[in-house]
Amino acid sequence: MTTFEVPTLSTKRLRLRAFRASDLDAYAAMQANPEVMRYMVMGRTSTPAEVWRTMLMSVGSWALRGYG
Repeated sequence: MTTFEVPTLSTKRLRLRAFRASDLDAYAAMQANPEVMRYMVMGRTSTPAEVWRTMLMSVGSWALRGYG
């Protein structure tokens, strides 16, 4: 198994980092908000299970493709 680390990118106003399991509640709340999601690709809200799957797919994609 390959070990990988997602880099953290920081500016004065923004910090991008890898998902953590503890992000689920906040991310699911954002994805459940119709006003937020109307501007996103799918244009619809997501269930917590869909959000969890998206988080797992993102992390898995980085690992399988050797990003990081």
